[in-house]
Amino acid sequence: MPLYAMIGYDHPDSIARRETIRAEHRAYFRANIDRVRLAGAFNDENGRQIGTMIVFEADDEQTVWDWIRDEPFCSNGIYRQLEVRLWNLVVGEIVRPESAA
Repeated sequence: MPLYAMIGYDHPDSIARRETIRAEHRAYFRANIDRVRLAGAFNDENGRQIGTMIVFEADDEQTVWDWIRDEPFCSNGIYRQLEVRLWNLVVGEIVRPESAA
């Protein structure tokens, strides 16, 4: 199945708002982890989160956009820019979460 990378860059003023949504964001991830293969934060030089990258395993790009649309950071306007790109893993491997096996 193809892999897709979602890259989201935060609005500059979203650090405090991100914290108020974080519990809802984590609950969404736990409930919808089946397509997620990697996820992590982009941080600035002071360690503050300024964005996100998530790698999905999905049949098509629309499936990824459907997942992202309902994700709390997206639906609450944290991101100023979002991209979804077909991603080709070249080195390493992705271990599937137990719930997706």
